Amino acid sequence: MRKDYLPVNKLTAKKTEAKFVEDFWTKRWQKQALKWQAANIENEAEFKAVSRYFNQLPKGAGILDGGCGLGVWTRYFTDRGHKTVGLDISQKTITRLKRNFPKYKFVAGDIRRLPFKSGSFDAYFSWGTFEHFEEGLGLCFDEAYRVLKSGGLLLISVPYYNLRLRLKDSLVLPPEGKKIRFYQWRLTANELKREFYIHGFKVDTVRPIYKGHGLSRLVKHDLGVGRQSFLHKPLMALLYPFMPPGFVAHMLIAAAYKR
Repeated sequence: MRKDYLPVNKLTAKKTEAKFVEDFWTKRWQKQALKWQAANIENEAEFKAVSRYFNQLPKGAGILDGGCGLGVWTRYFTDRGHKTVGLDISQKTITRLKRNFPKYKFVAGDIRRLPFKSGSFDAYFSWGTFEHFEEGLGLCFDEAYRVLKSGGLLLISVPYYNLRLRLKDSLVLPPEGKKIRFYQWRLTANELKREFYIHGFKVDTVRPIYKGHGLSRLVKHDLGVGRQSFLHKPLMALLYPFMPPGFVAHMLIAAAYKR
């Protein structure tokens, strides 16, 4: 597992982790409009990778969207007949969602201390959320296990510690002298499988996604060709067929069942 850090100012460096995470995502979501339609979900890499699991859920299944952000996935599954709850650590974002989408259920909360009774949900998905706490992913997995019914489905995505990054970290030292704080964990496929296993889940699949996004980072950071350059797209097109997902993919997605 690898830690990623962000440069911060003195004020941000003094915030508690929960406050830092809440403020970070509040700021991120406030910059984005609520125009994105739930119908677009089916074009997302996460949906394409695990749609077969969602399709196996009976109509009316209880689903938790942990770290719901702008609530698009929550709205998508609610509109398809599931009892879906969207939860996010950003109170301001949840207030905004409740105001704009009153017929959907949104709750403010921390995925490490979920405000739901044990065995409340048939399925729980969380995209890019479990990794944001420096103490590790353990409390997130423990709470997922608690709120899922026996045999319940857990789907998550986390940043991928791919081969490119592992090679790069073995050769390059991080910069010194900057004030930084923890942002997220990156995991290999085997590390993610182990997290599931030790917290009581049976893994069904783990696979890399967002190969193009990861390749774009390689082109920008390793080759020095940013997206604004006219060379960026030609380089992407040239390299894409030859780059295995295990080398450049940006995220891992996994499906598992509560034992």
